[in-house]
Amino acid sequence: MTSTKISDISWYHDFPPFFTLQSNLDTRRKQIDAWCSLIIDYCRLKKICTFDVNDASKFPPFFNVKIHRQLDNNFIHILLEELRIRGHIEWEDKNKRRCLIFWKSPEEWAKTIYQWITSRGMNGTVCTFYELLHGDDTRSAEFHNIDSKLFRRILNELEKRDQAIIFSENGADGMVDEVTKKTLSNIPLLKTKASPRDGEQWRQRLKEELQALIQYVKNNKDADNDWFRLESNQEGTRWWGKAWTIQDMLRYEFDIEFDIPVTYPMTAPEIAIPDLDGKTAKMYRGGKICMTDHFQPLWARNVPRFGIAHALALGLGPWLAVEIPDLIARGVVVHKERETASVYQINFIRFICLRTQYLIIMFKKCQIRGFRAIIFFLILIFLFLYTVDNNQNQSSKVFSTDIFYINTTISIPIQKFKHQSYRLVLLWTSLFTDYYWHQESLFNLSRIISCSPIHQCQFTRDKSKLSQASLVALHLYDINRNELPQRKQLQTDNQNWIFITGESPINFYYQNPSFYPQILDQYFDRAISYKYESPFTIFTPIVESRILSNEIKSNLSLSYTHEIQYERQLNIKSLKLKKKPIAWIVSNCITFSQREKYVEKLKNFIHIDIYGKCGKLCSKENKHQCDINLHEYYFYLAFENSRCNSYITEKFWNIISDNTHRLVPIVMGANENDYKRIAPKQSYIHVNNYKTPEDLAKYLNYLINNPEKYLEYLQWREYTKIELRIPETWMSLLCPLCQMAYETPLSIYERLNFSSWYNPKIECHHSDVKVFTQCKQTNLNVWMSWIHNIKCP
Repeated sequence: MTSTKISDISWYHDFPPFFTLQSNLDTRRKQIDAWCSLIIDYCRLKKICTFDVNDASKFPPFFNVKIHRQLDNNFIHILLEELRIRGHIEWEDKNKRRCLIFWKSPEEWAKTIYQWITSRGMNGTVCTFYELLHGDDTRSAEFHNIDSKLFRRILNELEKRDQAIIFSENGADGMVDEVTKKTLSNIPLLKTKASPRDGEQWRQRLKEELQALIQYVKNNKDADNDWFRLESNQEGTRWWGKAWTIQDMLRYEFDIEFDIPVTYPMTAPEIAIPDLDGKTAKMYRGGKICMTDHFQPLWARNVPRFGIAHALALGLGPWLAVEIPDLIARGVVVHKERETASVYQINFIRFICLRTQYLIIMFKKCQIRGFRAIIFFLILIFLFLYTVDNNQNQSSKVFSTDIFYINTTISIPIQKFKHQSYRLVLLWTSLFTDYYWHQESLFNLSRIISCSPIHQCQFTRDKSKLSQASLVALHLYDINRNELPQRKQLQTDNQNWIFITGESPINFYYQNPSFYPQILDQYFDRAISYKYESPFTIFTPIVESRILSNEIKSNLSLSYTHEIQYERQLNIKSLKLKKKPIAWIVSNCITFSQREKYVEKLKNFIHIDIYGKCGKLCSKENKHQCDINLHEYYFYLAFENSRCNSYITEKFWNIISDNTHRLVPIVMGANENDYKRIAPKQSYIHVNNYKTPEDLAKYLNYLINNPEKYLEYLQWREYTKIELRIPETWMSLLCPLCQMAYETPLSIYERLNFSSWYNPKIECHHSDVKVFTQCKQTNLNVWMSWIHNIKCP
């Protein structure tokens, strides 16, 4: 077999001037076109999908031994940039050292693979990466043995087209096992994106939900794995039924129920098992089960394709499989037959005790010295001592641990947790220059904290244990560059490194002007932040739907109808108490969002009462001075100090979760799509919807003068209850850290590109960035503030 020469691809390769960048622009253009064609054709022929600039001198097209010619580095960079512009390469790193090569565009590759799948009737089947890349069936396919990174890029394109679902080995989908993958692939995907408020579209969505559920039940029966029954009201907004699991040849059956959220399908339904309420830490109030950390990201990426059937397969099914065996082992859940037997045993013991007491009395009164009575009495004593000794032996098999609830600041010792392996979490930094997130006064560092039956961790501040830690946590604000470990030089492939921040990038970099973000590129696996794509978020409200539709005309239980009517009366009652337009409690008077300037303009058209350091005297110590009359106000300014993507803090959630005063928040901060993503419909007013403060004031006055229109902004409270879950202390981060310690670490190429992930110019409003840039200069030169005529935070 003869090898193909490069000169067979392009005769230019044997032409010496071809290796010299031509000065004539027309000639140079033709030369670059020829080089691009040569590189792409060669890569297609050799199935080369990646290129490393460091190995450019070894890349055959770039040199010709026969004529003693080789491209210089400048020419190579010009060619690579041209290939990037034409869409033939894509850089993998910021320094532009490694890239993917596309001799076909990702769209063309996606079409090729989908045609191959369709031609073999494999639609709806589950395939592994290895089967598609290196399997015998794909030997004749063009994509056989191509680079795995390129292949993943192509599959992402298929996923965007709703032609594939990727179950990755790492990240949010890592907990999906092979059986679940196969189960999901056999459940029909949904198409209609609609909530119970959307009328005809919701009926279409409900039809798709029922079709998926019917198919899922059929699949379970065919596999002899039937495990639930489900029914709903006429509107499809409330669901209830039974779910069961088999343990030790016994069937444990539970009632289940859930409502469809107002923001469905953006928000997954919260499935409740009322019988188990309060019996496990993996459950919220009301018996709502805690989904795994992997469920929410997976659901979010598959809106609107996932529905009720997928929530059962990915949420309730795995929860029952993990929690019920543990609850049975701890004696929390007892089967009905065993419960009956237990009652019988208790009655038998009572009988024995009474008979023993009778014998003792008879022995004393009648001085019976019969041999049988004495022997029988001794046997009873022996049985009693054996039972006590056996219980002590059982107690020695358990160890003292701590179960730690996310919303508490104490650890609760328990004695019925069987020993399991645990993970070590190293807290590398302090938290806001203080160690109060892991003080020994709050819990004993030498003890194991158990956040769930499968998540148990020990926390340490001992940096010498770095190599033993499963997770290393750093608070971004407290990172000392001089003490930062050089992760690339350490053997950390089996460790998770995460950082924590609740600040927007503008605020952080302003407070840390000498911080150099590039040192953290490809450093962290994950983050706990205000961003909603983070595995855990700092500001996490609990949204509880009472019912799922505004059209509550029929098929509702009396209790739910009464609750809705009660909330409606509270809305009307609160409206009667309102007399003043707007309130604002604020202590940060100069901000990057320039909210203070917006408020000054708004005050020209509508009255605003300002409390706090920037207005009437009101401190945290005298907080009642501020909120005692909040019920008199129609609106509240929930303005953030910087306008960045996803940056929505307690300023908003404190108001929207306040069921006492019932104000309508006016918001400034993240863009409106971010608010739509997390807040009930028509629960706030965004300033971006109005060209000027005057236009906003006109609309606010219109609502004040039209009570029925104002009540529309309170109507969501009739159907949805929001409970704010913001930790009073950062101790609540310990359980999220523990759960993340069990995650699979990412490769260096999959880690966060920190300098772009946390970049003010990318994440924040351009006006805020402009003020930020000027104020950074002001920090360096105080007199610059007089030149720029600006005030800085």
